[in-house]
Amino acid sequence: MPINKTLNAYFSHLSIPDYGVTPFAQRFNPEAISRDLDAFNKVNKTLSQKAGVYYVDITLISRKAKNDNSLIAFDGLHPSAIMYKQWVNKLLPVVKNILDKEVF
Repeated sequence: MPINKTLNAYFSHLSIPDYGVTPFAQRFNPEAISRDLDAFNKVNKTLSQKAGVYYVDITLISRKAKNDNSLIAFDGLHPSAIMYKQWVNKLLPVVKNILDKEVF
């Protein structure tokens, strides 16, 4: 199926956050988790760019949780409201840009 870059300009992809830095992931192999997510995100970004889709990297924000427990929810795995707010702040300019476009 051909890529419709005109329509794709109204979409956004987010990178996968690095849960390897969470307390939950410490019982597994956090380095491998981070490495695998980097590889996935690299492909995701490349494909997004080829398709003309906005790509927003939130992985670096998620990695701040390694040294800041306030970014992790009580379950030790999921993002806290503080981290979600940081993601939204990074995504907001992209969403505003999309919404400012004339539709068709």
